[in-house]
Amino acid sequence: MNDYKIYEEIIIPTKIADYIIEKISSKVFLKWKEFGCKIEPRAESKAIWIIMNGTEDENDDRFEKIFKILKFAEEANENEKLRFKISTRILIPNQKCGYVVGRNGSTLKKIVNDFNVIALMDGGHSDPVPEGFGRLILKGTKLDGIRSARLQINYMVKIALDLNPYGPADGKRMSALGKTALAEERIKVPLFSAFSEEQKKQFREIQRTSKVDFIVDKEDKPQDGRFLVLKGELANVVETKKRISKLIFDLRYSPVEEEKTSPPTTTFLSSLDDQTTTFPSIDFVVPYPNFLGVFGQRGERIKSLKTELDVNLVFLGDNKAQYNEGRTLRITGKTDKKVQMAKLFIQREFIEKWSPKYNNNLIYVDLDRRRRVDNTGNDWGKFVEDSQMEVLVPQEVAKIMIKIKIKFGLTSYQLHRPRPDGFQFVCLKGSNEALEKASKHLDLMTAEYMKENGDGSVDRSSNGEMNWSEESEGLNGDEESGNEEVNIFMNGSEEKNNWEEEGRDEEEKENKEEKEVEEGRDEEKNEERKEKSRGSGGSEESKGWEEEKSEEENKNEGGGGKNEENEDKEDDEFEWRSLVNINEVIEKEDELEEEDDDQSTLGGDFNNERRESFTSEGEEAIRRLSIDSFDEDKRKKNKKDEEKRTKKNKEEEKMEEKKNSLFKDANEKRKDRYILMMDDFLEQMSKREEAKDRENALLRRQVQRLKNKIFELEAAQSVTVNKRTQKRGRRYNTRKK
Repeated sequence: MNDYKIYEEIIIPTKIADYIIEKISSKVFLKWKEFGCKIEPRAESKAIWIIMNGTEDENDDRFEKIFKILKFAEEANENEKLRFKISTRILIPNQKCGYVVGRNGSTLKKIVNDFNVIALMDGGHSDPVPEGFGRLILKGTKLDGIRSARLQINYMVKIALDLNPYGPADGKRMSALGKTALAEERIKVPLFSAFSEEQKKQFREIQRTSKVDFIVDKEDKPQDGRFLVLKGELANVVETKKRISKLIFDLRYSPVEEEKTSPPTTTFLSSLDDQTTTFPSIDFVVPYPNFLGVFGQRGERIKSLKTELDVNLVFLGDNKAQYNEGRTLRITGKTDKKVQMAKLFIQREFIEKWSPKYNNNLIYVDLDRRRRVDNTGNDWGKFVEDSQMEVLVPQEVAKIMIKIKIKFGLTSYQLHRPRPDGFQFVCLKGSNEALEKASKHLDLMTAEYMKENGDGSVDRSSNGEMNWSEESEGLNGDEESGNEEVNIFMNGSEEKNNWEEEGRDEEEKENKEEKEVEEGRDEEKNEERKEKSRGSGGSEESKGWEEEKSEEENKNEGGGGKNEENEDKEDDEFEWRSLVNINEVIEKEDELEEEDDDQSTLGGDFNNERRESFTSEGEEAIRRLSIDSFDEDKRKKNKKDEEKRTKKNKEEEKMEEKKNSLFKDANEKRKDRYILMMDDFLEQMSKREEAKDRENALLRRQVQRLKNKIFELEAAQSVTVNKRTQKRGRRYNTRKK
């Protein structure tokens, strides 16, 4: 509290003074003298001056007691001609006059508009002003307005910094001494622990950027703060003092906490909105550049939001160096629900809606098939919405735009009217990456369509037959329909994979059938050879086999210039034929041995020896070839199995990623719906509370009117009683005489 005394004057016309003496009591002014007021009747101005010279608390008590009687006189006086004008004069320290007046008188203008009074600074021409003070005059015809304006001014005087209050003003000092003169200022700052994290950063930034020395008084340590001395040039000291005062202004308590210094509950002061702490409030950071949209051009946006949301919005701090990180917005209102609704509205309309996910520039495209569409400018801070692109596609491709929207993550799309040539414009909306991917995919689809149908042959059968209801559902459908589309798309991809696997199985079956047919042909040839060999005998068979072998060798030598593939085929045929002939020879030899056990000719012995040597070599070669072929088949099968597994794993991973992304989008939509539902619920509850408040206010007014009527009746009754007693006294005196 301030220790210095405040000088105030209340000027009451003589007509009102007579009315108070007649209607209430003749001892009212004597009681006011007992309270410490000085009463001076002045015939020149035809008024009675009530002077109050004391501390802030003493003057507040006196003013409240005087106010009750003046209020009764104002309400009881029905004659408008006898309406009195009341004026007060308040002395304000020089250092605090600038804070009360404001820049170019802006603070006084607010007081005049809010309370319907006249506020003037007295120059002291007729009545000199005491040294170290400035005098403010308030005039009006309504006591409520003067009382509220007085409380507002006293509050502003109280929260201003105590910077040598009786010294000369800063402007006079700078004009007398100069801006470059060395100066010292001793100010009282709250404890550093009372500052928030952002205010601490701002205080350090002021200390770093200002060209002033900060010296803390370590000897004088009060409980509610610390004394700080600023040393430097006068202009720099004044500037830093203003910046610190703005920073400390948010920590001061509001006069609404106390009845003595609080304005009436019916008034909601425009200049006190920023500091009310009894009302519920929320502080949260609005990132850059979103707070520019909240503030608007010249503060028009934030003013409109105040009236629409019925709350007070204030950006804290004065540190422009940290604006790129964001600014703290304080929301205060009459109820918690209004504050929460305002916070949700600002987060949804100014932060989430303009987040980097949707704030993208437009993509430049070819002018032959696409044309860019610029978003129209809006009043919400001139932010850019999602990028848009128009693509010309065939009508058959336009029917599957729902799948393309889900696949590439587009926010929405819109179909234009189909053209007579079988093509159609599609307007895509989404991020840059999504638009690029979707445009490339559509280019490939249109190219394939043109190859199939030719440049001039366009299928126009679907012209005008498209189901617009399905497309509208895809654009503005619910989450359930969107999920069904997702499931259809996912099932379609699974069906494609199943078709591919079935096609591979069919190809393998066809290859097996071809091999079986070739083997059957080879068996028929071998049977024919067996029949021939049976008719010619064992020696002839061996000779025939040798001749065939020699012929094949000659052919291979003559055809040395053929390709490697033909050589491999011939080698395979030779190995197979050798295998068959050897088996036949062995079987026939066994039969001959059973028939003729006594054969001992030279030719027979030679043939037997040759057969034995040949069979051993053939068996070894057959075993080697069979083992090698079996190993190669196993390797090939293993490789194919591994490739199939890797492909399946990759496809499963892709499908899972798509499903997760789609489920995330669905969850986000649900969250947005729940938020909107909560907003509607809060709005309904707030409306109900407002209706209840209105009803309570009406009831209070009716009760107050009844009380006033009762008071008037009691006063009138007392007046009549007094008149009767006076008449009786006069009669008694006349009788005595």
